[in-house]
Amino acid sequence: MTSSSPDEGELLAGENRLKVLLGCTKGIVFEFDVQGRYVGVWTHDERLLARPKAELYGKTIVEVLGPHAGEPFHSMIERVIATGKPETLEYDLEVQNGQRLWFVADLVDAPLPGRERTVVCLVRDITAHKQLEDQLRQAQKLEAIGRLAGGIAHDFNNILTTIIGYSEMLLGGLDEEGPHHKQAKRIRHAAGRASALTHQLLAYGRKQVLKPEDLDVNAVIWNMAEMLRRLIGEHVELELQLGEVGAAKVDRSGLEQVIMNLSLNARDAVGAGGRLSLRTELIELDEAYCTTREITPGTFVRIVAADNGSGMDEATLARVFEPFFTTKELGKGTGLGLSTVYGIVKQSTGHIEFESTPGQGARFSIYLPHAPLPELVAAVPEPPDVLRPQSSTTVLVAEDDHAVRALIHRYLRRSGYDVVLAASGDEAVAAAKGRAIDLLVADVVMPGMGGERLAVTLRGELPNLGILYISGYPDTAEAGHLDHSSFLRKPFTRQDLVSRLEALLVPAADDPRHQHASVGDFGGMLDEVD
Repeated sequence: MTSSSPDEGELLAGENRLKVLLGCTKGIVFEFDVQGRYVGVWTHDERLLARPKAELYGKTIVEVLGPHAGEPFHSMIERVIATGKPETLEYDLEVQNGQRLWFVADLVDAPLPGRERTVVCLVRDITAHKQLEDQLRQAQKLEAIGRLAGGIAHDFNNILTTIIGYSEMLLGGLDEEGPHHKQAKRIRHAAGRASALTHQLLAYGRKQVLKPEDLDVNAVIWNMAEMLRRLIGEHVELELQLGEVGAAKVDRSGLEQVIMNLSLNARDAVGAGGRLSLRTELIELDEAYCTTREITPGTFVRIVAADNGSGMDEATLARVFEPFFTTKELGKGTGLGLSTVYGIVKQSTGHIEFESTPGQGARFSIYLPHAPLPELVAAVPEPPDVLRPQSSTTVLVAEDDHAVRALIHRYLRRSGYDVVLAASGDEAVAAAKGRAIDLLVADVVMPGMGGERLAVTLRGELPNLGILYISGYPDTAEAGHLDHSSFLRKPFTRQDLVSRLEALLVPAADDPRHQHASVGDFGGMLDEVD
């Protein structure tokens, strides 16, 4: 039986099948001679080539790709020919339409009888894979920075609580016309600014306490419109395009801060004569979209803030959410605006995307979980702060930071309370034995027994005990679920502390069953508390 060579029709059919297979893998097959010249090219899409196919034959890989990718490629061809072992190379390249794509090349020695020795190379487009890798690295970097920022904010809040407290005491004891009043006032003002910065760091690190509610997003933006116009200035046009979106599950002050920070960012980018557009729309995000993002598929309210400003280059886009990163000149910004937006959106189980091109503006898209439109409820005014002495009231303070503990002691003694101090949960349990305790002020995070476990332990004997948790680092897993009325964020003032304790006393005082109770023996109870 004699074999016959394939005719032209069979060769064409085989080449078409190869194109189909290459299309499935988004691949290209190249064949190179020992000098690294192109002797064969097969592809499903010529747009993936650096040059048109007809221009490749006879040219070397370095001539076509340039030294950046061509020289490593040529060295690899030489190694494959010398060793006979396959090699793999990753490289990026600008293709014919101007796009810069990433490719991976697998090279193998392909000696064929009766032909010169060649190297065959399968090249695949891995741009989408590289983009996912970049997104993952960026997410991991932002998460690490967030943990660091939250930890720094926690320590600073303890320090600022002390600075604010003692500066207020100084101000209260100084003559307003005296030489030192102005200096003390400046200390208090600087501490207040530092407190605002730490609050933004907590927002970035997703560590602040939020109160999510079903909010009419359009109503929030409409109510802010006049303020936003003043904020961005009369020379910047504000355009509102609000669709029928209903409500989103989000903290009101958090949403307002997101909108305000995006508006300020746009104002600084556009300058006089620029435009800021705020648009809302309802959108469905499917599983394919959400797979590579930290969100669950479902219905979302999308808020789009777009401007026609100067835009951002790739290097700026890569760092846009990092705390303290700013392109503004020294003294013109802290670099916390967009990082705060990022933290609030992420803590609200939402998602944020952005795109920008130098000279063509920027566009930020915020995705927040959709909720039914809330019913209108009449606002109930909050009762005014009350600072009245409570000479018959005893407060147990459990706080591990010595300076903060001493300050709270001063605050409460000056307000007429009897105070019992403890530096840990275990000390607090021991200090409560045999005493009549009305209120507990407990730091959420303490070595050993934390504030919540301490409260459970004490309430076993004192069911009417009023409890106020304090913390400079209210992590969601530790304090995010606490009722707002029972939580006070550091730093706080004397009025903040005392008015919150007064509010806790009201229901207990009205209850005829309320009476001072001494804590009994808590031995053995600690082992029963989870």
